[in-house]
Amino acid sequence: MSEDINLIEQNLGSLTRVDIYEGIRDTLVIARTKVSTAINVALVEAYWEIGRQIEGSIGSRAEYGKGLIAFLSLQLTQEFGV
Repeated sequence: MSEDINLIEQNLGSLTRVDIYEGIRDTLVIARTKVSTAINVALVEAYWEIGRQIEGSIGSRAEYGKGLIAFLSLQLTQEFGV
């Protein structure tokens, strides 16, 4: 096992295991940040579209809106959870 590590270290030149770890760690942190940003953008777009659809269907009918929101809440909670 230590022979394998020595061979790897020889082939890496001046890079140490810590350097490689830090490079891989940085790559993963960047990827997580990109994923988080993409998810946030998608959620904002979805919420905006949901609001547009609800507002478009309710208009100035307050009582209808109350019933619609209650219906949507029940149905969407059953399908998607809390």
